[in-house]
This record gives sequence, C-alpha cells and structure tokens, in this order.
Amino acid sequence: MKVLSSDPRYPQTNDIQQLIRRMYDLHREIAAAVNQLSNQVDSLEKRIKALE
Repeated sequence: MKVLSSDPRYPQTNDIQQLIRRMYDLHREIAAAVNQLSNQVDSLEKRIKALE
C-alpha cells in the first residue's frame, strides 16, 4: 500500500527527520543536565562528609 504524501495523517519524511534531530538535541541537553546534577550531588556529598 502506497501512502500518499499529501495525506495529512502521515508526516512528511522531512518532518520525521526534523523530529529525530530535535529528539537527539533534547537527549544531549538532558544528558548534560543530568551530568551537571550528578556532579553537584557528588560535590554536596563531599561537603557533607567534610562537616561530619
């Protein structure tokens, strides 16, 4: 069955590629944020241990 590109129910290949690129961009941003939070937690743990 051939899907007609003009059918609004099916996104264009370009749209799908843009969504995939955006998904990868968001994944990188989320990974960077999680890494930063992880570093902050490590830093706080060290400070807490130093106070004990």
